[in-house]
Amino acid sequence: MLRLLWSARVALFFTAFIWLLCLMPPKDLEVPAVLNGDKIFHFLVFGILCLLMIYALVRQTRFDVLRRYAYFYAFLYCALNGLCIEIVQHLWVPQRTGDWLDFVFDSAGALVLGAFYFPLAGRPIRRRPPAGISV
Repeated sequence: MLRLLWSARVALFFTAFIWLLCLMPPKDLEVPAVLNGDKIFHFLVFGILCLLMIYALVRQTRFDVLRRYAYFYAFLYCALNGLCIEIVQHLWVPQRTGDWLDFVFDSAGALVLGAFYFPLAGRPIRRRPPAGISV
């Protein structure tokens, strides 16, 4: 388990950074002056998080099922993080509200940008070891 956490350390630090940004009061954050800049930010940040998590799950060697279905588990991780952030913002962060549309853009960013990992890495989405090689 420690090896899995070690291989995911960059993704976990990025997750902590996202949580820090989402829990800050809005007056301390600078939202880009672009139309729907907040939604674009959610899309990109969670897409990058999904890419980092896929990379970590593919590189770890302890759990074969996590490696084979890295895209699914990374997407699930990002979607659940987005949902939890919106719930926490709505219930406990003063001057912030949970927005279901933020959650939609979090999940969409993870889904879309995460799908680019395997074509860019030159691997199929369900990577299986060649016949005769046990992992």
